[in-house]
Amino acid sequence: MNILLIRHGESQQIGINPHLTNNGNVQAQQLAVMLSQIPLTKAYVSDQIRAIETFEEYKKLNPNMRFVKTKKLREIYRTLVGGPQKEGTPHSREVSDKARIDSFWKEILNSADKTVAFFTHGNVIRYLLAKAMGIEPKFWTKMVINCGSISLIQKNKDSVRVKFINSISHLAQPNKVYASPMDESPMLD
Repeated sequence: MNILLIRHGESQQIGINPHLTNNGNVQAQQLAVMLSQIPLTKAYVSDQIRAIETFEEYKKLNPNMRFVKTKKLREIYRTLVGGPQKEGTPHSREVSDKARIDSFWKEILNSADKTVAFFTHGNVIRYLLAKAMGIEPKFWTKMVINCGSISLIQKNKDSVRVKFINSISHLAQPNKVYASPMDESPMLD
């Protein structure tokens, strides 16, 4: 099984459920072109607007794609990946977010799908990459997950491994502040 972790395009910095920016829409379009070359069997989409808008660009090119819009892929509280607490956020959020994403991850690993895509958020991706590597996910400021990026986890009968993290080579103007993808080999080798 191949699990593509896709971070939504750049979003506005206002509100609790923001839309994509103009740049975010461009990133989503470029991402859609790249993903159209991969034989996805199913997509799972966070029910947050920025993830939905990113997926909708892909859906325009692949109108028959099976997908599930789900609350299970909503952003998780940043303390789960080593980020600071936000004043006013109840401690129960960390517990409930961890239970939600752990349950979803187990469900996916037990599914029969061959190549799935998660249209989701940066902290969810950080957390799932850590789970796949079997390490503590406390690297909030140490692992860059760019908007519009793709990371790949592969599961076979005996193991789960990370193939690459934060691929942005499909973006016309990738964020030059951060490094290129870790692996330049074809995506699904």
